[in-house]
Amino acid sequence: MPDEAEELDALVRRVDPDRWLSTRFVADPAKRADLIALYAFDHELARARRVTSTPLLAEIRLAWWREMLGEAYGGLPVRRHPAAQALSLAVERNSLPRSALEAMIDGYIAVLDEGAVAGVSESATVHAAALLLDPATPEHFTAAQLAATAFPAVLPLAVRSVGNPLLKRLKMVWAVATGRI
Repeated sequence: MPDEAEELDALVRRVDPDRWLSTRFVADPAKRADLIALYAFDHELARARRVTSTPLLAEIRLAWWREMLGEAYGGLPVRRHPAAQALSLAVERNSLPRSALEAMIDGYIAVLDEGAVAGVSESATVHAAALLLDPATPEHFTAAQLAATAFPAVLPLAVRSVGNPLLKRLKMVWAVATGRI
């Protein structure tokens, strides 16, 4: 039976193949596992809205994750949830600031309101991932600036909509093969 790290890796691969593929470019296995934990956390936050019938219920689910952060940062035992356990380990290994993870939760809470601007949570996730990979990442960087700094060849793919997912992946592989990433 696969361990929890392999299950989280398989989960992220299934629910967000583009982010999962991006983790394959991280050479350090511990950093790669920490990114997977962050992306699994983001998936759980996004699920809050999809699996509930009202915004209030979704907000309760998001509050559960905020409480989990309190446990992780407070040195308390963390809830028995694979993403929570892995994220707690990532926080411990990388001294990831709590504000970065709470910004992710806040972004999903903001999207619960009618007419809220989507993308706030995405920007917070990109920023948390950048902090995980490089703690010196400036706090004022936007998601586009982070992407341009970290992966200059991927930015045009993110900005310009490529209709065919296979074509998108082929362009990404070509960028890696030609050394642009």
